[in-house]
Amino acid sequence: GVYWLNGGADWQSEVADCAVHIDRSLLSESLEGRVLAFRDYLAKQSQDALIVLDNCENPGDVLKYEIAPKLKLADLCEQSRSRLLLTTRVQTMPSGFESVAVNLLTPLDARAVLLGAWMNSDRTDTPDEDLLDEIAKSLGYLPLALGWMTAALHNLPSLTVSELYEQLKYYG
Repeated sequence: GVYWLNGGADWQSEVADCAVHIDRSLLSESLEGRVLAFRDYLAKQSQDALIVLDNCENPGDVLKYEIAPKLKLADLCEQSRSRLLLTTRVQTMPSGFESVAVNLLTPLDARAVLLGAWMNSDRTDTPDEDLLDEIAKSLGYLPLALGWMTAALHNLPSLTVSELYEQLKYYG
């Protein structure tokens, strides 16, 4: 699976929320209990998982900040079948991390990515290119974010471009 964490939020809560998405009965557990249950769940999986820590202000914190007693985000990944992907504006990575520069797309290329949702899909609506341009702009022309929105539009043909744009404005 792929698990998306908001790097600007409390990481312990973000990881605990992932556990609850997997097993609603964990709502009665403490945050620490949920984090540990998530680690245990990932460790038992037959395939590797990807944890995306989006918009991480200080990448070195994955080696320092405890999300449960004696458990840091880097530890969670090492103790389970998980890889960690950070998105950050910071150029210097801690030791053991590899940096991959991601260039921004041009507005026209960003639109083309989003228009990909109409290729080989069940969408019957006509794409609103002006609104797609606004979505691309709101996502900062970042390829990963545009890819996720394209996947959402492709896989959810009943989701309108307008609804997607409103959700992006509401949730940020």
